[in-house]
Amino acid sequence: MRITHTHNPVEMPTSQLLDLNAPDAGTLAISMRPGSKYGNWVYRDLLAAMGKDRDYAAARTQSVADDRAVTQAYLRAHTIQRIVVVHCEWARARTRDEGLGYLLELADDLDLDLDLVSELDRNSTARNWVAATGGDLLDWDPQRFQAPAEIIERRGTSAFPPEVPYVDFPLFRATCRRLLSPEEFRQVDNAYVFAFRSARAILTGDLTEAETINFLRVQLASVVNPAHAATILRACQAAAFVNGILLKIDLSSLGYFIADATHRRLTGDELRLVRRLYAPWKAAAVVLTDAQLSIEQLLTLQVSDVTDTGAVTAAGTPVPLCDEGRLHLRALRFQRCAEEAKRRTAATTRLFTSEAPAIRTALHAARRDLGLPLTIPRWRDATGKHPFVTDLDLSVHRLRDGAAA
Repeated sequence: MRITHTHNPVEMPTSQLLDLNAPDAGTLAISMRPGSKYGNWVYRDLLAAMGKDRDYAAARTQSVADDRAVTQAYLRAHTIQRIVVVHCEWARARTRDEGLGYLLELADDLDLDLDLVSELDRNSTARNWVAATGGDLLDWDPQRFQAPAEIIERRGTSAFPPEVPYVDFPLFRATCRRLLSPEEFRQVDNAYVFAFRSARAILTGDLTEAETINFLRVQLASVVNPAHAATILRACQAAAFVNGILLKIDLSSLGYFIADATHRRLTGDELRLVRRLYAPWKAAAVVLTDAQLSIEQLLTLQVSDVTDTGAVTAAGTPVPLCDEGRLHLRALRFQRCAEEAKRRTAATTRLFTSEAPAIRTALHAARRDLGLPLTIPRWRDATGKHPFVTDLDLSVHRLRDGAAA
């Protein structure tokens, strides 16, 4: 472990220092908040740097101990070796239980290098704190803060963007134009215009819900991307509205409704969305469900079935997981081992401590919140019909003459 302090004489902007953040390369970069004191702030900033969603509902109710456990698990899973802290002069450092003290505790436990950078005050409290802890006071050297070469994940030119804005149909197209890159918007808009023109000729007159469902199923017959499906459905809503019909569609469970009723593995873009989930066990449940393990099989897994690399063996058979999937299994294993170490028991207990209803609820929430096309066989009805027919909360309302205008 090495702790350093450096004063940045405004040679490199904060935004450029934060570009150092590369969890997969072993480096995190965060900016302290003014008056940073509470452990939740520090841990949430670190988790956000590793891809967690600050606004995810489950993350807002956790204690400092929970945040510390999840942070430590993912720091180990990512094999983080260095944390760069920008604007460290904003953090309190009088005691071990304030801002920088929490970072020091993590650095001690996990043998991390801690590089503090101040920008507003050369002789800040943080500088004195580093000196008191035996750290190094260094002069500014831009070579130490060069961002690694960007790794660009190449997608085919025909690949649809993994996400589109979650807004209602009157705002959908304009919001896409504002938030998406020009190339992504071009792909979304092409799909939107094509679907709009098709729907405007069909969704008219005395339309019934059955006719609407049949039309939408045809439109989604070749769609395997929830974002693409959302685009088509928003276009159909807009076309129907122009024709004096209000279609109410619940997109909160859009993962149900992509065309193919058979299971397919999540794409790389979709798996990366799983990083937003706060709890390691929820992310691991999504990854293993994608690998076609049932909830009953998840409940039989032991901590010893997962290796330090995240490889999983279920009933003596290796589970096929990619590197992104193994990340969450490593985090869950580290967290469970830490819990069992506190209880002074051997790590032979269940990997998932939650019961089947909680796991099922977590999978449903992940599918809804992240738009993941997970297939969970137990949720399918006995008729074998695609859940589009039975679960889509769709209603058709005829507007008064001139209301759509």
